[in-house]
Amino acid sequence: DHLNIPNLGIILDRADGRVTGPLKEVNQYGSILIFMIPVTAGLAMASSGVLRFVFGLGAGLAGLLLVLTVSRGSYVGLVVGGVVALYLARDHVRKESIIKGAFIVAAVLTISVVALLILNPEGFLKKFDLGGGTLDGISSGRVDVWTRLLTMMSYRPWSFVTGYGWNSYRLLIGIYGDPHNSYLLYWFNLGLIGLGLYAFIAGWVVKFTVSSLRYIREATKPLVIGFMIGFIALHVAMFFVQIYSPWPFIWAITGTILRVIVDERREAMLVATLQEDED
Repeated sequence: DHLNIPNLGIILDRADGRVTGPLKEVNQYGSILIFMIPVTAGLAMASSGVLRFVFGLGAGLAGLLLVLTVSRGSYVGLVVGGVVALYLARDHVRKESIIKGAFIVAAVLTISVVALLILNPEGFLKKFDLGGGTLDGISSGRVDVWTRLLTMMSYRPWSFVTGYGWNSYRLLIGIYGDPHNSYLLYWFNLGLIGLGLYAFIAGWVVKFTVSSLRYIREATKPLVIGFMIGFIALHVAMFFVQIYSPWPFIWAITGTILRVIVDERREAMLVATLQEDED
């Protein structure tokens, strides 16, 4: 679709050649991709036959689209999130799987970078220009936006605790309504109360998933670990990206995976109880 073979009008790009996808925004699209790529790869590893090929192809194509977004925050999120998630799941991941996965990722990354250099070399090189070496230049202007946000909060110190109110950033600062940092936006609008509540929910999801791995069957573990990688990667990228549109989809997938985990835990506990009764 991106190459117009055929043109479905779904995978779109901007004037500078960066892929925006159906969300029509490169950074949000990159964020949803780094969430879904590990989940889809986990589905491929947990499947067999035709389904493994379909899910594997989907993960590979999504990886190619991720590179074409040229979203550095998404790149960082996927790398850091992958490392953190694999460390947390280190007792449940075989070294052979990590090595095999690394080769596959390297192959997809190589193909994707070559494709990007062919399709949009100017956009790629421009995004990796260090902007004269200044912190604001390296961050593509994010530091300046973050400074304005924190300066506005300092005018009303109580706002650090309570925030200015729902959707107030867009009204009071209005720099495209986007601070390029989800956590700072939550802090500005909802204060430490709202930011803390969100951090608690996200942290609970990760903690529950990690603690449940010992109950998950080997056939299902790739899907659960893939979800954990994607979920953590997304929340790392949120430090550089403001996410709006994809949340219903993200939480729908999260709820589905958590339902799978709950069922696996219940079944494992039931089996353990029956074994104890027999003994």
